[in-house]
Amino acid sequence: MNMQFNTINDQKYSFIDNINLRNDIIKAGRKKIVFVEGWDDKIIFEILYKEYNDKIRFIDSSLQSSHTQSRGGCEEVKSLLMSCVSYLSNDKRFYGVIDRDLKLDVEIEIEKLKPCYYHRLFIFIERYTLENYFIEINILSDFLHGKSINFSKKLASKVNDREQLKTLVKNIIDEILE
Repeated sequence: MNMQFNTINDQKYSFIDNINLRNDIIKAGRKKIVFVEGWDDKIIFEILYKEYNDKIRFIDSSLQSSHTQSRGGCEEVKSLLMSCVSYLSNDKRFYGVIDRDLKLDVEIEIEKLKPCYYHRLFIFIERYTLENYFIEINILSDFLHGKSINFSKKLASKVNDREQLKTLVKNIIDEILE
């Protein structure tokens, strides 16, 4: 019996110039690919979704190659997602996640609905960046209180106790998040 086999090679992804990114996609096999803005985002998502690591591969869009310079960030995620959607239109396993940064709600909705992403671009809308979801008022208050007492005493002289400091920190955070 004569069987024919197809040779596996990386020509399918030759439209991606960055060899490190291309290799990371190839290593993912059949997993869903989620492009993220940077190394820290990749680590956070891998921790948050560790029970799905056998199905999803988070790829840092800022991976560098000695031959190309990658800019990373949301523009790189969008560019990679657009390329994958364009060149591999039948392959529905590519997605992108970016931070809101300074975009208005209307700008986010327009961006997400662009046909070039095929409804596979996700943008955090509640907070400025992914890391902002980890802001915890008690930890920040304790940290600031300790730093103030140990070093400059500037904040400690204006605030009598930790509850006052906690209220002050909460007000500052709420203002920033708005």
